[in-house]
Amino acid sequence: MSGQFDQPNDETRNDSERQLHFDPAHPLTGPDGNLGESEHPPRQEVDPAAWNNAALYGALGDAVPVSDEFYDRIVKQAHAFEVAHVDGAPVASETAEEPGRTQPTLVDVAPPANVRSRTAWPPQPKTLRETGLTPQLVHDLLLKTLYFSGTLSSQELSNELRLPCEIVEELVLPLYQEQFVEVTENECDISLTNQGRERARAALQQSRYVGPAPVSLRQYQQYCQGWNRDGIDCHREDLLASMKSLVLPDDVIEAVGAAICRAKPLLITGVAGSGISALGTGIGRYFAQLPPVAVPYAIAAGHEIMSFFDSAVHQQVTGETLQDAISSCSHEVDLRWRLVHRPFVRVGLETLSDKLSLSAQSSRHVLTAPIHIKANGGVLFVDDLGRRCARENDWLARWFVILDQHAERQKLPHGTEVELPVESLIVFGANLESFTPPAGGIERRFASRVCLSPPALDVFQRIFLQECELRNVPYNSGVVADFFLSRYGRQRLPKTSDPQDLLDALISICRFKRVEPILSADSLSTAFDRCLGGIEFRATG
Repeated sequence: MSGQFDQPNDETRNDSERQLHFDPAHPLTGPDGNLGESEHPPRQEVDPAAWNNAALYGALGDAVPVSDEFYDRIVKQAHAFEVAHVDGAPVASETAEEPGRTQPTLVDVAPPANVRSRTAWPPQPKTLRETGLTPQLVHDLLLKTLYFSGTLSSQELSNELRLPCEIVEELVLPLYQEQFVEVTENECDISLTNQGRERARAALQQSRYVGPAPVSLRQYQQYCQGWNRDGIDCHREDLLASMKSLVLPDDVIEAVGAAICRAKPLLITGVAGSGISALGTGIGRYFAQLPPVAVPYAIAAGHEIMSFFDSAVHQQVTGETLQDAISSCSHEVDLRWRLVHRPFVRVGLETLSDKLSLSAQSSRHVLTAPIHIKANGGVLFVDDLGRRCARENDWLARWFVILDQHAERQKLPHGTEVELPVESLIVFGANLESFTPPAGGIERRFASRVCLSPPALDVFQRIFLQECELRNVPYNSGVVADFFLSRYGRQRLPKTSDPQDLLDALISICRFKRVEPILSADSLSTAFDRCLGGIEFRATG
């Protein structure tokens, strides 16, 4: 059979892209409610010479939209969860959300030039056995791919499944012998027979995942094993660069740096407005500068396929960083994985509580990885302990087990139990005014703790200066010092968020009066009374 499916026919082909035709209400069903046939426009020709590390990865990731569009559309239809996505800005969104409903956030930060891409990118498998996947699972995935794409060459199937042509040929041969597929045009074009369409429909009833071939759970566990457990090489200069937008006391910088070096769970506490969210996001920015990691498109757990790669969580590595990573590998890379910057997932406790378990939408039969598993290799920031989620203590008790074992056992929809690795830096933000930690184990499991105290005068002035520069308001240190000493005390403590709130109020008042914003004792007092002083409004009439 060797050579039977090597090269596509040289005849001229139509370059139009394949399109999927879905009923909007039921993506994979026809008007009669059954799994229907999809139309098969002419396919796009793919250059077989592109099968190499740099060129093929770039083609599959960017230049050939067919495969990515095909995969992304299926995944987006299967699991659409809300997420805040920041484009271009190095700071994650700080938009206030409903209590307990903070959205997962992607920190968009490119690694600096002095950080090299040192990552273990899994090698390309040469045989089906090396993939760690069962033949039935991959056969079904191949048939489902043909079901939606129509006639494909072995090279095109290779691109769709992200598997070498040799493995595709290994897969096609038994399907051809059992008359599930037919091979035409000099044994280069592969399409389904009627019997193959029936088997594809049956496979879709079990799992509607269609896309790149998954990675076995065992291989993913081996790849993740030991991430961060030996600590992280964190230096003061790099940490300060990631937090240059923050004004932090030296003792806080030292405590955060030591916590990152230990790579143990970190608890950040403080009152509302003390900068917990900003500090947690700064840690996410630091991790985004570390060498990237590889994540699989999907993971095979038993007979289930779990969608894993998520563009809302995983920011793809591109350009020179990607080329450096490929060049540093001494082997052909496995294209079932994608190189991404270290993920930063920011969620509220209530949101995370709903996302901790494997989810399968019964109407679509697509399993998706839990959000805290997608954060592996990066930072998981739980930002709202103390908002008194009804299940807060139960959730923390469950999480203590996860922290001890670096893994979590979960049941698949059909009852099989699997162990999912949990290998991220866990950061909890807690409001001291309302957070009461559960008894037992809190000190040991959160040996790294940072308490954000109210800012002293010098820190308050530095924050005010920075906020004035951002808004082009002339700064006056004497006015700020007098304001600080007169307005704050035991009855009212300053917050790191106060300078931003005061300046925003001052600018809006001046804009209404059509005057230039000036930092004076009167303007600051007015701004304080309007936004922070709590003016008492009484009904009249």
